[in-house]
Amino acid sequence: MLVLLLALVRADVVTVEIPEALIDGDIPANAAAYCRQHGLGPTPRGVACADAVLLDAGASLGRRSLARAARGDADGAVEDARRRTEIARQDAAAWRQYGLALLDRNHEGDARDAAAALELAVAGDPTDLGAAHSLARARALTKPPAALRVATFASAETCGLRRLLASARHHGVDVDVLGGANRTWHNGLKLELLRAFCASLREDTLVVAVDGYDVIVTGGRGRIANRIQQLLERHPGRVVASADQTFYFRGPDEACVGAHYPAGAQPYRFLNSGGLAGRAGDLEKVAARALRDAEGWDGVSDQTLLHRRFLAEAAPCDGEGVRRNPCGPDVPCAARTLALDHFQELFGNTGGRAFLRDFGVVGGVLRNALTDTLPSFLHCPGERRFRAEFDRLAALGLPG
Repeated sequence: MLVLLLALVRADVVTVEIPEALIDGDIPANAAAYCRQHGLGPTPRGVACADAVLLDAGASLGRRSLARAARGDADGAVEDARRRTEIARQDAAAWRQYGLALLDRNHEGDARDAAAALELAVAGDPTDLGAAHSLARARALTKPPAALRVATFASAETCGLRRLLASARHHGVDVDVLGGANRTWHNGLKLELLRAFCASLREDTLVVAVDGYDVIVTGGRGRIANRIQQLLERHPGRVVASADQTFYFRGPDEACVGAHYPAGAQPYRFLNSGGLAGRAGDLEKVAARALRDAEGWDGVSDQTLLHRRFLAEAAPCDGEGVRRNPCGPDVPCAARTLALDHFQELFGNTGGRAFLRDFGVVGGVLRNALTDTLPSFLHCPGERRFRAEFDRLAALGLPG
């Protein structure tokens, strides 16, 4: 409800409550009609009734935009913020709010519109450092995405693969399906296919490799590429692997690896090979080294090989330039090759835990409620359990 101090045309000053419905539709026309209908004149300071209503309507739209954002209604928040700018074109705060609402929604094209809005905010108030920093972020998001390839692995067309490809099409993401029919599948083949695929690309190409039957795409190309670049800025030269809460390992050294596993960030502490991202040259090297380290491996879990490598590289260097691996061969103190997406910024992962609810949907976008991040992929391993999770999220409004 808008509350304004106005004057009756033939009486003293009064306080008037104006219904919130007035800010829907054509606000200037609504304001003029309301003032005529109730015989309202200027404010005590001489501001015309309709102009006073417009001023307070802008503030009311701003408050409603924030309330809608808090409820997860990103589209409503953007619309109210946009309409606020229409009636307060000289108000830097209005343009700032509109730009931030667009960045929060993060649909295709929103970063470009946010940059335009935030430029007006900074021009109107050059001292607003928040607007300036947000403008820099919006401009970074509008840069053309780096070359990006998304690959998956499959030996047959299943409902899971069809789900992955349909979600990718929804978000405008092309997926290379590696494998094909009539091949005996084992996870050593997955590593061989990944190595050969990356070898065929420029070394600096960004590559995402995900499992084929229990993953969906939840973000567009631009968001995926920008997120990978941000992760690689923190972990230069490494391959970033998905992380989850569960430790899956096959091998006689399971107890040792589990006992010495790096503490990492909680709760997503453990490597999951269902999602890997990095530059093609680095991914090729990681896949090749994993295959070289595969002596005695049963070919079932490529994740086991990467667990072993991650643990070996996490050991501290001694004075002889060697990392003392507590569960296997020592390795040189070279640069580490693996990092984990501990906060699920790129890869959402349930780890097969069907009874927990880490994920929700806000404004049609997947959100991890524990880390407050917006992953661009979701991996739900675990036989029938992944179908139930995808169905639950679809019922909450997750597209694709």
